[in-house]
Amino acid sequence: MACHGFLGTPTLRSSHGRHNHGRRNRHQHHQSTCSAAAVAAAGSIFTSLNKSIFTFHSRLLRCVSRLFRLTSATPSRKQGYKRLQKHKHHHHQQPSLRKHNDKKRTIVLDLDETLVHSSMEPPVRANVDFMVRLKIQGMVIPMFVVKRPGVTEFLDRISKNYRVAVFTAGLPEYASQVLDKLDTNRVITQRLYRDSCTDMNGRYAKDLSLVAKTDLGSVLIVDDNPFSYSLQPDNGVHIKPFVDDMEDQELMKLAEFFDGCCQCFTATTIIYPTTTRHDDYTKLENQPQTEHTNTKRTIILDLDETLVHSTTQMPGVRYDFMVLVKMESEIMPIFVVKRPGLTEFLERLGESFEVVVFTAGLEDYASQVLDKIDRKGVITQRLYRDSCREVNGRYVKDLSMVVGEDLGSVLIVDDNPSSYALQPENGVPIKAFVDDLRDQELMKLVDFLEICYAYEDMRDAVQDFLAN
Repeated sequence: MACHGFLGTPTLRSSHGRHNHGRRNRHQHHQSTCSAAAVAAAGSIFTSLNKSIFTFHSRLLRCVSRLFRLTSATPSRKQGYKRLQKHKHHHHQQPSLRKHNDKKRTIVLDLDETLVHSSMEPPVRANVDFMVRLKIQGMVIPMFVVKRPGVTEFLDRISKNYRVAVFTAGLPEYASQVLDKLDTNRVITQRLYRDSCTDMNGRYAKDLSLVAKTDLGSVLIVDDNPFSYSLQPDNGVHIKPFVDDMEDQELMKLAEFFDGCCQCFTATTIIYPTTTRHDDYTKLENQPQTEHTNTKRTIILDLDETLVHSTTQMPGVRYDFMVLVKMESEIMPIFVVKRPGLTEFLERLGESFEVVVFTAGLEDYASQVLDKIDRKGVITQRLYRDSCREVNGRYVKDLSMVVGEDLGSVLIVDDNPSSYALQPENGVPIKAFVDDLRDQELMKLVDFLEICYAYEDMRDAVQDFLAN
């Protein structure tokens, strides 16, 4: 039994459904082949190089990045190599990204006050984009419709990675006309109207199982009214209602968010930070160095199920050490199993990076564990549950607490994607560790992390890693 009392609440660290994507092998690639004559001519040299393309490329980048670190004492995101040969043709990798998303997840969109605002009177502060006519009890009523700024681009962008549906409480006689005008590029693949809603005491709730059936981990809904997704609140992404503010930028912010999280969106774990300012990356490029800017790039590590596994009962495998945690008036023993390769992993990271641990565990427990696993003092900063942000009952880690606005200089390694939902483009997923003593995920990951120094912006490294 995992000791949720100090590691995190059961809601936070659920073991069902949220690690599927972390099981992907990061190093599955087609091996290069040579003819028999070529092998004979090349001899043992080509034999030693007959490994995966990614492994060969990783070694090349690692050598270059080490050479770079020797020649530059204080690298920053404005220094170093701008993606070596592979990355000069980054746009050619987009088909592989789309191939990964052939089975697209679904974004369900509300209509009124989310994509458009409609009224029976011409608006005062905004221009009318189009008008539809609604026949009610023999009367024809004109409806003046204002599109939310950026709606066309928003629909086009999210349709590249997601299946798009509209679920509205509006009548089909009205909503179908609006959608015909709005969706000129025909990216909306499904439409549901008021007759598909669930009537709950005179209010309309939208049951997402009508869209995703039993696979609720594959769908999110964007709606300005939280009651609309009250049947599946974990799937809801709230957006500010739109009326007539023609400077509104909510859809563009939301598009950036969905662009960043399309790789880690595998369950109802994505939390859209509606109150968090989204970084303007163009401005960030031109910002001067600040007190938060590190001379080293930063790797943030989760603790439980990423570096160790802890349990209140004797584990079925050999445990490495035990810590005692006071819970209420009782002293409880906690048995800790280190993930294979942990010591070497930390030491190798410490040579090139600032290493930080950010855990949702309580300090009384986590500090004892870190004292045991970090004998050489590689970890330079520790953050615990009290540094997390609680969003919808989950603990989310804000990376800006570590590096300020220099988010291109930091990555987080975590087995739970919701932990880095505020900055999904900085997240490196890893398979959850329990008691598999043959696990090699840390050793596989360290090869990737060491080449991140060769990137101006380490978020680009994450994108390449997930695409491959």
